[in-house]
Amino acid sequence: MIYQIYQRNLLAEIRRGKLPQHVGLILDGNRRYARAIGLSDILDGHRLGANKLEEVLTWCEELDIRMVSIWILSTENLMRPPEELGG
Repeated sequence: MIYQIYQRNLLAEIRRGKLPQHVGLILDGNRRYARAIGLSDILDGHRLGANKLEEVLTWCEELDIRMVSIWILSTENLMRPPEELGG
């Protein structure tokens, strides 16, 4: 309940300012985050990241930000060992 009040106030404050027409997001750090919070399954870090992305996209929609670019994989990541690429 308190978070909802905070979120509503924050949204009102953001709407008073000038909003971007385009937002770019680079998704990075899901493995590191999973390890940092002690998750045994690294894929859970990716799930948490996907959930947060969905939340951010909802915010963009609520704020009428119509263009969002999302980078999810760099060519450097393709050079990782097979066990890391598999999850």
